[in-house]
Amino acid sequence: MHEVPSWTKQYIGIPFSHHGRARDGSDCWGLLVMVFEEQFKIKVPMYDHIKYDKGDDRTVLSQIVKNAAEESIWLSVNPKEARLGDVLLISIYSRPIHVAVVLNSYDMLHILPGSDSVVEEFTGLYWRSKVVGAYRHVQLVN
Repeated sequence: MHEVPSWTKQYIGIPFSHHGRARDGSDCWGLLVMVFEEQFKIKVPMYDHIKYDKGDDRTVLSQIVKNAAEESIWLSVNPKEARLGDVLLISIYSRPIHVAVVLNSYDMLHILPGSDSVVEEFTGLYWRSKVVGAYRHVQLVN
């Protein structure tokens, strides 16, 4: 692991919870919302209005990504140029169903079903082929 922001520690070990939006349980979007609000002072939509059924992560995330693009709050960037605060869209099982927060040019903070939140290298052998996009919030463009 490379040098990551010191605040990252408080987000490591959060348990996974479907549609969770808090430290006692979160999904990948909930973790992103928490980080953006607490660290970047940016209120990211919760998208709680999107119908959610346990195990329906693919549908929920595709609706979130579609809504975010329509709201013009995310700008597409080259994943190789990702920086602190960018969001990675990751394909699992050949579907873009996962998001992670970029911590530096190499590492991401994320959470998956069945595990707690962790920092992992997105440029490493396992994850780099699964990254299908990177996005920068318009308030972080400078």
